[in-house]
Amino acid sequence: MRTAAEWKRYYSNPEFHEKYFYEGKDLGMSCTEEGTSSFLWSPWQEVFLNFY
Repeated sequence: MRTAAEWKRYYSNPEFHEKYFYEGKDLGMSCTEEGTSSFLWSPWQEVFLNFY
């Protein structure tokens, strides 16, 4: 398990930002008459979301 300081160094690394930074403006929730959609970006292949 990593410490908070290790995670901070990992996410603050310029190489991380070059590889995983997303500049799009299309993320978040969208509610329409047809339904609700969720748009997210993740550097990992699999993501689990829990909505309550």
